Amino acid sequence: MTPRQFVKEIMQQIRELTTSLDEDEYSEYLEQLIFELEDERQRCCWKDPEEE
Repeated sequence: MTPRQFVKEIMQQIRELTTSLDEDEYSEYLEQLIFELEDERQRCCWKDPEEE
């Protein structure tokens, strides 16, 4: 599975899980998701080579 396919599948699952949310709630959910993804990215092993 390619990264794009993986993301598309996850997004489909997110849409299914959030069908009961109104537009504002869904927007807030997506904002929180963005925050969590950025946080995860920062915790990954993508260190600046100068830090080592």
